[in-house]
Amino acid sequence: MNEVLLFSELQHLFLTLAISLLLFWRSRDWRLIPLSFLFGFFIDIDHWFDHFACFGLNLDLVRFFNFDFVHQCQRVIVPLHGWEFVIPFWFLGHWLGKKFNLKGLEWAFSLPYFSHLVLDQAFFVCSRHPLAYSFIHRLINGFSLKAFNGF
Repeated sequence: MNEVLLFSELQHLFLTLAISLLLFWRSRDWRLIPLSFLFGFFIDIDHWFDHFACFGLNLDLVRFFNFDFVHQCQRVIVPLHGWEFVIPFWFLGHWLGKKFNLKGLEWAFSLPYFSHLVLDQAFFVCSRHPLAYSFIHRLINGFSLKAFNGF
């Protein structure tokens, strides 16, 4: 695994852990912890979508962790990464929280997700388009790597 990817994932892990513990401290409901991790850390599973779109159902871990699929296919889809999803995730959490009597679910969905995108945007701020993590921007530009990088 390359060092940049490892550092980025560790940032996501520790920030999500901090948010999860904060939400647990406020709510005293342990169920918010795994849900926070789902939205703050495990959204990176969508990178597999890009890998499979490029190479088919090939589980080549070396290619995956070197992000070969991004450079070879010149596309960045990552369908779960989008600023546009923060508010809908909050409302989904609010609705589900009321339905299942789970206070704070809207924050377990939206806060770790928002922080994930902030870290991604900040980590790559010098080499990415300001709208790189906008799903609509990527869609309009055909998910091209050039549009994602801003040149």
